[in-house]
Amino acid sequence: DETGEIMNVITSTAALRMDILQEVGGFNVKQSAAGVPFGGDDVDLTWRIRNKGYQFRHVEGATAFHNHRNSLKGLIKQHIGYGEGTMFHCIDSGRNPAELGIPEPTYSSVSKDILHYISREVPKRIWEVYQNHLGLKKALQYSFLDLTRRVCYDIGVLKARRFI
Repeated sequence: DETGEIMNVITSTAALRMDILQEVGGFNVKQSAAGVPFGGDDVDLTWRIRNKGYQFRHVEGATAFHNHRNSLKGLIKQHIGYGEGTMFHCIDSGRNPAELGIPEPTYSSVSKDILHYISREVPKRIWEVYQNHLGLKKALQYSFLDLTRRVCYDIGVLKARRFI
């Protein structure tokens, strides 16, 4: 964030000390037992590590390879899973989703979030990409993908209502 502090890590590209991982109880296995295949577990783990007083550091020069989804269907499935998993952990631990900047799992809250994203974040993204000299076409494509990602994430948030 603005302070330089790392708030969350993506565990697919993180190296964690085993003693700290064991101290916080490792990954939350309730998620897979509940039928949520992926998503949100790294945020949950990050919270538990930070709550113990530990901090995360960026290691300059470290290289991580990650295979991103290469189809729209894969992207949609991934981000629905992220939303559902993150909300599952909020519900499971009693955390307020607003702390993460995500909506409550209600149609009203999710609708407001999507409208906010369309009116505020999409124009910023279009301008940001355009300013980076990638052209209007890329600016619109990236913004469409960002909006798709956000809508799918919010659909996942709504899917998690089954755990309430």
